[in-house]
Amino acid sequence: MNKPYCFNHFLIKLRCVFLFNCFFYSGLSFSQQINFITLDVPPWATTAEGSKAVVGMFAEIIDEIQSRTGLSITMSVAPYARINRELKVGRQDCTILIKDDERSEMTTLGQVVFNHPMGVLPHKSTEVRSYEDMHGLTVSVLPILNMFDKFYQDSNIKKVSDVDYETGIRKVKHKRVDAIAGAIPTIQYLAKREGYTDLFNKPFLLDEVPVYLQCIKTTDDMYMSLMNKAIYSMKKDGTMKKIENKFVNL
Repeated sequence: MNKPYCFNHFLIKLRCVFLFNCFFYSGLSFSQQINFITLDVPPWATTAEGSKAVVGMFAEIIDEIQSRTGLSITMSVAPYARINRELKVGRQDCTILIKDDERSEMTTLGQVVFNHPMGVLPHKSTEVRSYEDMHGLTVSVLPILNMFDKFYQDSNIKKVSDVDYETGIRKVKHKRVDAIAGAIPTIQYLAKREGYTDLFNKPFLLDEVPVYLQCIKTTDDMYMSLMNKAIYSMKKDGTMKKIENKFVNL
């Protein structure tokens, strides 16, 4: 076989591979729909007033993933307890949340989307600059957020369980508790929404908890790979940080 023929044949194959990759990674549309569900808590995700559309940080992240992958994605929100049930029965495919043991048994863990700041927000009259500053304080907590053993088991800090953040915020407002613990951006957002813009002093950070892409194990590996790559590229080119800065302001 002569060399020009081999070289031309190689160029044709190379061109085909290039065209396929261009088609696959730019503008490819998938017919299968992927259903996302996440926690109905602002500023992460909630339904817009007078609409069924989901708005918030997670909604913008999903829109960007959809744009970068060509995947057809819908998004809904629900209380925390319902999310695992929806994934378990297959009505929903994926979520963006912190991980838990029950969900880990039914899902594949994907990329870390971002790190979620968790901590304590004291009343403006109280300053917490170190962990020991919380000793003697009464703090509103949510039972589902008991992942910080040192804080939750510390008998020097009195904990009062509340059903939601709004209740804890009102208790801080009326000085029935000294502080509230939990997801810092969520508490700040809800306090601002209630008109309590100057209620809190500077938050004390307990930890940053990773928030992951998680999809049920029957999700196509190709779809999972595309979403993981999209999240990685969003973090690398600064898009993820830009979205995060719109909603998180510590």
